[in-house]
Amino acid sequence: MEGVAPMELFLSFLSASWSILTESAFYIFLGCFAAGMLKAFLPRDFVSSHLGKPGPASVIKAAILGVPLPL
Repeated sequence: MEGVAPMELFLSFLSASWSILTESAFYIFLGCFAAGMLKAFLPRDFVSSHLGKPGPASVIKAAILGVPLPL
């Protein structure tokens, strides 16, 4: 990238980062809201009894619950 000023690269980086943040903000908020609802309405014992045990069953359950998170 010969001839490009470092400040121009930095501003381009900030612009692209801001664009990604604004496009994903609704989904980040939705995920935080869903996590808050789970925290508020599911007892801690329920979560730890299903996901806190060593072994493949808890790993599979955690993977199934984690699949929709990136969506």
